[in-house]
Amino acid sequence: PAIVAVAPEALDTSDSDGDGLPHFAEQRLGTDATRAERLDVLWDAAAAPDAASRHQRHAKSPGRSIQRISFGNVAGDRFLWCVEFAGDYPTANSNFILYLDADNNPDTGRKDVKGVDYMLGRSEGAASIAAISPDGQYGSGPPLRTCLDGKRLYLSADLPLHQENGQSVYRVHGLSEQRQPAWGDSTPWIAVKAAGQSSGPKPSCLDAASACEGMAMTRGLDLFRGLKADPANAVVKIGNCDFQGFEDDLRTEYKEPSAIRTAPGGKILVTAPNSGRYHFGFLLYDQPGTERIEIRRAGRSLGLAVADEDDNRTKLFFTTEAYDFQAGERIELGTAQSQGSYRVEDFLFLAGPPQIRQRVLELTDLQTTPVWDQDAARPDAVRVTWITTWPAKCTVRYETDGRIEEVAEEETLANHRVVLEGLKPGASYRLQVLAPLPQGGAVAGPPITFSTASPDIPAGAKENRIPLKVQNPSAETLAAWPVTSGVPLPQAALRSVRQVRLLAPNGKPQPVQSRALARWPDGSIKWLLLSFRADVPADASAEYTLECGSSVAPADAPADAPADAPADAPAGLSVDRLDESVAVVTGPMRIEISKSHFGLPGKVWLDRNADARFGDDEVVCGQDDGRGRAVLTGDDGRVFATLAAEELAVEESGPERACVLVKGHHAAEDGAKRFAFEARILAYAGQKFVRVFYTFGNDEFESEFTSVRSLRLEFPLRGGASHFELGGEAPPILKGLPAAPAVVAQQGEAAHGAHLLQDFDDHYRFRSSSVDLEGRRAAGWVRVKGPAAAMTVALRDFWQLYPKALAVDTAGVKLDLMPPLEDNRYDAEAKDPAKLVHYFYNLLGSRYRFKQGQTKTHELLVSFEDGPNPTNLVAFQQGVMASAPSAWVCGSRVLGEIVPTGTEWSSPYDAAMEKCVARAIDGCDRRRDYGMMNYGDWWGERGYNWANIEYDDAHVWLLHFARTGDMRAFMLGDRAAKHYGDVDCIHDCPDPRRLGAGYSHCIGHVGGFFSQNPVEGGSLHGGSSPCHTRTEGLVEHYLLTGDRRSLDAAVGIAEHFDGAWLNNYDMSNCRVPGWHIVLTMGLYHATADPYYLNAAKIIARCAIERAHPEGGWRRCLVPGHCFDLPRHRGEAGFMTGVLLSGMKYYHQATGDPRAAEVLVDAARWLVRETYDPATNQFRYTSCPNSSRPSSTPCMACEGFAYAARLTAAPDLVRLARDVAQDLVAKTPGSSASAIRFLPRALGELDQMK
Repeated sequence: PAIVAVAPEALDTSDSDGDGLPHFAEQRLGTDATRAERLDVLWDAAAAPDAASRHQRHAKSPGRSIQRISFGNVAGDRFLWCVEFAGDYPTANSNFILYLDADNNPDTGRKDVKGVDYMLGRSEGAASIAAISPDGQYGSGPPLRTCLDGKRLYLSADLPLHQENGQSVYRVHGLSEQRQPAWGDSTPWIAVKAAGQSSGPKPSCLDAASACEGMAMTRGLDLFRGLKADPANAVVKIGNCDFQGFEDDLRTEYKEPSAIRTAPGGKILVTAPNSGRYHFGFLLYDQPGTERIEIRRAGRSLGLAVADEDDNRTKLFFTTEAYDFQAGERIELGTAQSQGSYRVEDFLFLAGPPQIRQRVLELTDLQTTPVWDQDAARPDAVRVTWITTWPAKCTVRYETDGRIEEVAEEETLANHRVVLEGLKPGASYRLQVLAPLPQGGAVAGPPITFSTASPDIPAGAKENRIPLKVQNPSAETLAAWPVTSGVPLPQAALRSVRQVRLLAPNGKPQPVQSRALARWPDGSIKWLLLSFRADVPADASAEYTLECGSSVAPADAPADAPADAPADAPAGLSVDRLDESVAVVTGPMRIEISKSHFGLPGKVWLDRNADARFGDDEVVCGQDDGRGRAVLTGDDGRVFATLAAEELAVEESGPERACVLVKGHHAAEDGAKRFAFEARILAYAGQKFVRVFYTFGNDEFESEFTSVRSLRLEFPLRGGASHFELGGEAPPILKGLPAAPAVVAQQGEAAHGAHLLQDFDDHYRFRSSSVDLEGRRAAGWVRVKGPAAAMTVALRDFWQLYPKALAVDTAGVKLDLMPPLEDNRYDAEAKDPAKLVHYFYNLLGSRYRFKQGQTKTHELLVSFEDGPNPTNLVAFQQGVMASAPSAWVCGSRVLGEIVPTGTEWSSPYDAAMEKCVARAIDGCDRRRDYGMMNYGDWWGERGYNWANIEYDDAHVWLLHFARTGDMRAFMLGDRAAKHYGDVDCIHDCPDPRRLGAGYSHCIGHVGGFFSQNPVEGGSLHGGSSPCHTRTEGLVEHYLLTGDRRSLDAAVGIAEHFDGAWLNNYDMSNCRVPGWHIVLTMGLYHATADPYYLNAAKIIARCAIERAHPEGGWRRCLVPGHCFDLPRHRGEAGFMTGVLLSGMKYYHQATGDPRAAEVLVDAARWLVRETYDPATNQFRYTSCPNSSRPSSTPCMACEGFAYAARLTAAPDLVRLARDVAQDLVAKTPGSSASAIRFLPRALGELDQMK
């Protein structure tokens, strides 16, 4: 429809009571048009001490120059202020605030502007009011009514002004601003003693309305559709109305055609389509903020509507009386002056009053589940989860033996979780949840009982035998190398980690450490993390066998001597927890990690004489106080040279490996702190080395970005270093070929010093007293020898994470994670705008720049072996994993229904994936997607963005590794997950609403590095949304490796989006709920926490509610999806496809039959709406003029296949097969995002064969 510009109606400027307030102003302000309001002058610029200077200054902007402020009482606590300006007040580019110290107490209210209790404002014509509590907390105030009449701005509000002797006693201060260019005028604080509260009734006023008058409300999309279809009713489409202060919404993705308010007091004029007796109604989307609407006809009010449920649902408001309308007459919908979200859909002339439906206020899905701690459920704790259909701050009441206790929630939520702790083990409890209702009172959930007794877990299979293949990436034999890998198990296969045994390739029992990483909802183990030592021939693999089940003998022996270990098995590992330290003994080595004087890797002893004791003469690393320094240099040159440990914990302990976690800050001598750190030190049985995962993070809250000059880790060698050996060129990137052993490139005397700087991914420079040479890609390891010991320090992905540096002196090794940079080292290269946003966005000015909440983890190997072990260095760099057979992994269903290798569908797909994996590795190298904050991600989304692993590259590659054992895919997925969990997620933030979120694709991963875009394209700023946030790859990385940081990042994302985000949830385009279900189900599958499943229920139930009766979902197609006018309605195919997968995961977890019905209908609708059989292609969107081919098959293939499986309908089966075959054929040249849903689609097809 055409957009009709309508001239404003003539305003009633009469002033019957002679108080200077025209009648139209009296209506808006809630004053009495029949009685004159008395206004007393509080302040006059002409009488001010600085009147002359004010007069000169006011000439710059007369319309914003405050001349006079007057005040009076209307009735009761309703007060009126009049602000007069030197000229007519301009609405545009203007802001006015009236600050009130309402209680006349400067010690309450705002802390920065003492005493302010209320701020009455008008900005760009919109009124706003803020209320500040006595302790300084901001909140919303009562309605503010404003009216502009030339030079006069009136403000009216019902406020509790302090009263003394019948007068209002308070302080007031006015501020008038011009935004651009900045200019302002203000009054001093004015002490007021003027009109007090009066006893008369307050005049009725739209802005003060608190309830409907003459109108009723009902709800329900199905009800609305029925009313519109009823021929007895008449419908006026919103596009056929005239607007004053409203506009036809062509810019947002709202579900229905609608108009949105653009100015306070906006109106919509509706023309009656025919004559008859009707109840007049309109559809309003009830968003946050109170909407107040009056329906007028021929100057007479038919009723007032107040929408204040704020539940993001459409309501039908209608007159309680029927009226005789004449065809062509005009009905006016008028809105209040106060703030509120006004979105109006269609108008209905109803032959009769519709059914009244009350708001559904229910507490559902209440259950308790165990809280697991390693291999046992905590006997003193239980998790309680439930949903409320409205946001509520609930109370959990529980009792046993007549003792009642309560736990109250701290946040108002719709998705709820409370962990009850301190419970009595083995006891039975009765529990009930109380939820306060929006209008007062409370609803009580159904009472349930629970027990803290050990959960009854299925006994499981008697015995499972699972071959585990360990691959050696080196051209030399791998001996007793520590392997840690996750192994999936089907539901009910294993009850306890004590029912596990590992057999070596010769069939003999092998020492193994096992830990449950995830459990099925029935409590059986879903993922088992195994740690053991492997012997593997050069360029080959070795097969170990995992035996598990109820008949497998438990390992009851002490940690250092497993019961099933042979007599000649190497000794295990022991951990001693001391008061302020932790000591780990691997057999030949002892590490002591102290909280009071922490340093990396700790204080280290070697048992040189093999007497199982560690004397002072056997210390090989660490200063006398145990410290190895970490030296962080700030932007201003300030040095933070101490690792101030604040937390010390043993995160994992067993016979094969231990993990000690240390958290704290880099500290200066005076105790000042800069950047948090987190160190995980892993020690292994029988080994003389440790692996260190060292994470630093920007937790500075004073500014959004913080810059530093350098960060160095120092590793002192006891007795000093006399000689060094430095690794040469790094082996080629893993491409399926065995890597050559590590080669010594340089060696010399430590006293002369040596330094290697990797300043680009393809350039390093080595300098010593006698050598100055350059190379491409350094191996990233150095070995020093001294009279007392030897030490090797290696950094994984050294050149990939440039800039990096290694240095040697007589004290030992220095590793620069952020080496000091020469002045403007990268500035010349950064003159190329594309290179600037690709490589150097955070390296300008010889500084390293980090956004608030970013972290970065580096992985180190610190070895004290007496002789060189080049094979271990290769294994450390390339990675060694154990993988289960494809049939076992896929048959376990832990990763969904994915297709195993060797089937009709998987064989061509896996052949194509061989090329796809190689293409991904080559693409990374070709684009040079390297750098400390970049490696693991890919660049070029929308030309200049870092993708932030868009569509979850980590998931694609790790799923392929789990299916096939392809270590190249594991490398890609491992680096992608580590990058995303570190760099692209917000780990620290003063605003809890941002904490945990992941950034969407943008320049510099997180955005904000530039005030102006240096390139024509890309996204300058980073935002966060469920549709650009991933968890599956993070979760799978944790389950395959045990890397806790990946799980923590995934949990942070889900906690961010599954809490307050879901209050009054409604969907927009399909990909938002689709990706949201995908990310939250990823956490549910890893944790079995119903909180995450409940989040999916809230989203999916909304999608079911919003589904169109003819299938699919509809919204306004905005530019990019449709450029036509009027806009077409429908959806983008790829967005629908994502929601199809989300609904599948929800349906599989819950069995909700409505989800299956909606999914099948949506799949059929998508084909009808966007598929062109003539070209065998899908259009991009429902718009008939959108492009083809599109990404719809990539995103919808899984949904199509699941719909085909659910129905066995020949047309859907044929479609699903055709789509899958086409995608498989394109896989060799595809990106990871293009095949993201394909393995599960093939799994569906494989099951239908």
